[in-house]
This record gives sequence, C-alpha cells and structure tokens, in this order.
Amino acid sequence: MRTYVDVSFSSGGTDAVVVGRRLQTVEGVSFIAGEHDLEIHWQNVEEFEARIRAIHKVLAGTGATYRVHTMPDGPPFEEPTGWPPVLQEEAPANPAYRKRKDPKGVTRIR
Repeated sequence: MRTYVDVSFSSGGTDAVVVGRRLQTVEGVSFIAGEHDLEIHWQNVEEFEARIRAIHKVLAGTGATYRVHTMPDGPPFEEPTGWPPVLQEEAPANPAYRKRKDPKGVTRIR
C-alpha cells in the first residue's frame, strides 16, 4: 500500500517552513513533488500506525491539518474503458415475451 499525506497550513499557526522541518524528522516519511506533499513508507499496520501517530504529534499545536490518502500497490494506470460502452448488436430478449411464427412463417413477438 502507498499512503500519501496532504498538509494544509494556517496563517495563524506555526510557520510552514518550521512545520516542514519537523516533518522531515519523522522516520519513513518522504517529501514528494506532485499531487501530494508526503509519502509514508510502511510494510505492516504497526508501521503505518506509528508513522501516522508521529505525523499527528509533529503537527499538534501548529494549526496545520492533514489528510491521509492510501492506495493499493499496483500499476498507477488502469486501461480506460470506452465511453459510451459498446452496445450489443441485438437487443436482449425480454423473457416475458414469447416468439412465435404466424401462419405465413414470419416470426413475431407477442
């Protein structure tokens, strides 16, 4: 699993640079460039809990808030599905209707 953390700062709280330096001291946490601010590296639930608690402790009293986003390991890209979805060539038959042939041999739905 990959866990990302987004941090939001308050102008009435601790300076963002100071908070960032404090976060750098948390083991197993890396700053990343992109959509998220931090990435948490963990192998089991105990490591995950320890790192989240450490982040929470560092941010306590700073006025900063955080949001955690966890994604399963695997390819970061999934093949897109077509839109609109491909339609069946023939509409499915409604099971409430019976097909029957009239005397002239033409199939009709009744």
